[in-house]
Amino acid sequence: MEMKKILVLILVLTMVLVDLAGQDCDSDTQPPRAVSFFGVLPKLDPVNPPTDLDGDGIVDHYSAVVQAQEAFFHANGATEDNCSTELQYRIEVIGEQGFGQRTTSLLVTEHMPRQSRIRLWVGDEAENWSFCETFLWVPEDPSCPHDSYPPSAVCKSLVEVALHSSVAVVEASLLDDGSVDPCAGELAFSISLDPWDEAPPAQLEFSEIGTFLVNLWVTNEIGDFSRCQTYLRVTDGSNMEEDCAQDVTAPIAICPPNVLVYYPNSTFPDVEIQAEMLAAQSYDNCTADLQYRVEFSPPSPVPPPTTSLTLGQSDLNLEHEILFVWAIDEAGNSSFCEANVRVENNFIGHQFQGTVFIDNGNCLREEEDMAVAGISVQASVNVNGVPRLVETTETGGEASNNYDFVLKEYENGAIGFGREETISVGAEDLVEIELQLVEGINSACTSSYLISEIALGTSSSYLRDFGIVGESDCAELYVDITTPFLRRCFGAQYWINYCNYGRVTAEGVTIRLSLDEAMEFIDSDILPTSVEGQELVFHIGSLPPGGCGRFPVQVQLGCENTVLGQTHCTEVEASHQNVCFGASSYNGPELQLDAKCRQDQVEFTIRNIGADMTVGHKYIVIEDILMLQQGTTDILSSGQGQVFSLPANGSTFRLEVDQAPDYPFAKVASVAIEGCGENQNGEVSQGFINQFPENDQQLALAIDCQQNIGSYDPNDKQAFPRGVGEDKLVKPNVPVEYLVRFQNTGTDTAFTVRIQDQLSDWLDITTVKPGASSHPYSFSIKENRLLEFRFNNILLPDSTTNLAASNGFVKFRVEQKKDNPSGAYIKNTADIYFDFNEAIQTNVVTHLVGEITLTNAQAPRYRPIKAQIIPNPFAKVAAFYLE
Repeated sequence: MEMKKILVLILVLTMVLVDLAGQDCDSDTQPPRAVSFFGVLPKLDPVNPPTDLDGDGIVDHYSAVVQAQEAFFHANGATEDNCSTELQYRIEVIGEQGFGQRTTSLLVTEHMPRQSRIRLWVGDEAENWSFCETFLWVPEDPSCPHDSYPPSAVCKSLVEVALHSSVAVVEASLLDDGSVDPCAGELAFSISLDPWDEAPPAQLEFSEIGTFLVNLWVTNEIGDFSRCQTYLRVTDGSNMEEDCAQDVTAPIAICPPNVLVYYPNSTFPDVEIQAEMLAAQSYDNCTADLQYRVEFSPPSPVPPPTTSLTLGQSDLNLEHEILFVWAIDEAGNSSFCEANVRVENNFIGHQFQGTVFIDNGNCLREEEDMAVAGISVQASVNVNGVPRLVETTETGGEASNNYDFVLKEYENGAIGFGREETISVGAEDLVEIELQLVEGINSACTSSYLISEIALGTSSSYLRDFGIVGESDCAELYVDITTPFLRRCFGAQYWINYCNYGRVTAEGVTIRLSLDEAMEFIDSDILPTSVEGQELVFHIGSLPPGGCGRFPVQVQLGCENTVLGQTHCTEVEASHQNVCFGASSYNGPELQLDAKCRQDQVEFTIRNIGADMTVGHKYIVIEDILMLQQGTTDILSSGQGQVFSLPANGSTFRLEVDQAPDYPFAKVASVAIEGCGENQNGEVSQGFINQFPENDQQLALAIDCQQNIGSYDPNDKQAFPRGVGEDKLVKPNVPVEYLVRFQNTGTDTAFTVRIQDQLSDWLDITTVKPGASSHPYSFSIKENRLLEFRFNNILLPDSTTNLAASNGFVKFRVEQKKDNPSGAYIKNTADIYFDFNEAIQTNVVTHLVGEITLTNAQAPRYRPIKAQIIPNPFAKVAAFYLE
């Protein structure tokens, strides 16, 4: 649960040093000190489907759960106790009739008063209690809780235009690379060479060739704006070389928005801040090694001479300084950025650093291995084997140590990544720290390090690098999609995960989503750039090597056009604009299949969208699990199609066709159709589609087929394909996708959910790919083939508080070991941990490896039709010429 806290304290914080040794904690009568934020503003999320959550007789469309603990101010000992380290927290609403019920959390809906007084209680282990009061602010427009935030401006890294008739007119929108605003529907773009331009125009004219540093201004409907910078290269239409001999283009200065400087030595209170440390990610069109300068605000007209600044005792711990950092190239061109710096000292530090790099196969960081930015790394602190603290950061690029954690020891035995959240440990406690890659990173190298027995009391440092697999010398996109369950007449939320497993940045990434015919698109966090029928297109922008992302899509499953148990298939495909000559050079035939229900006929189409075929390909048609017919396709030229028409009798029909022997992806193309027509009893067969593998062996393509359900087990495991028949038969070398679903059926919010999965010996652990999920998670492979998915700070409400939000899921894909023998028995289950409770074990999912024998029900009865399809491929309209 995300919550914006207005950082104005009700109380003036007075730092009181408490001598714990002098306290009589055996007869503790002193209550904790309570300090709250001035105002708590919860983020209201949609309730899907809308329902009356609080029992007031009004249907709620938006809700949030405010945790009592999160409304307190904890930094610098503000809320603490003289004896107890583990405190209790309660919250109550003060109304016209007096005080409400004290609870650990508060359900907030859009129908509550815009402003309410709340009382916050904190209690110690001896049941001494104290309170403070503040206000609960409910957003006026819950559909857009961040309407006071400016847009997020995102520029392309380089824009190139050519002169036409001695002039180039550049529209501001040409610089945009996916700028977003959480509320505004339409964004306005303007462009300027001056970063202080008060009225930048929507376009600029250029009459000279060269490279220019330009500013893109992004403004929303209420006038809030933000700015980003990029290079604009104006050419005369030829392959222009950069004129660095007469360089007049300034660098692009890049500062991190918030910098916390650690200085673990209280005897030297003055801290030196280096300009280069703050702006190391800046870059220039001509100069590789930039110079850096830094000054306090406001900035001067020209760069100052100072390369560093000293912050004194008054700047430590609570104080923030806005620093202006200049980047200067070899020609003297310069620009600046802002950095918000806070310095913290008075601690003993343990530093954990490292690099995430594209591995060449040996899992060792070498000089030629490229470090990558934008990869999340997580550090978790375990005390006596119990997880206690978690911190996550993103890598910053080409620096030698591009992630950095500091575990700090403060006075009185408190440790933490910052004063905002600490825990107390003693000399006898075993403190360990685990470093691991977060979500969706594919690697045969180690993805998790456990550093045991941190030596408390003495500063220490550790270096651990993570190698991730670049699966191609080109950009290599991976995409996945799933939803925990589908119910007729109810809304559902799909999550789309995507990654770039290649060694180069994927430019112009787009994701195409094809919804099942029975679904209606409702909303998504990333607005689609186009919607045509059931097809939606989302623009993602650039995706660096190892870069990943995720976003939800809300849909509504229909009532009148669905029946209970019906299978619904949704497809997602990722693409990019890179031209890469290292990609597969396959240029043979490629068969694409389609299935349609046309009144009383099932119509299969085989289309050759590749080169001409030289021989026919084998095919089979399966009715439920019986082979209906088999044969060989016609020899199809590029663009030709072959059509099969079968009587629609309510069965599930499946067509499988062999691809060419050297086809680089799945060797068999397949398509299935369910619910066409009825049998003699007026029924249709169900549940057969997922017994076979989906036709989504390409990394950039994912198909999710699920039956809609009535009731369901909230904590279970499913496998795709499910396997054929009672034995759940799967062929050797067919990959398996597992879906683990969980629900908080307890009585309070779950803060952490862990899923552990002991992988079968018949599965190849080096091929595990974490997939779509309901919440952000970290993934690690531990000893003895144990997979762990960890949802930290998930804040999963219990099912009695919010039924829809109490659910979660995670999905992963894994290959079988090569050529598993017939009779291999793949058995898999998962353990689900909610906070510190005992594990909930899911059902056991099994597969039997073997060749699937399909009984030939009858000889072929239907004559194939040869067809020419023009144009091919097509988007909306095509002509079929039957022979």
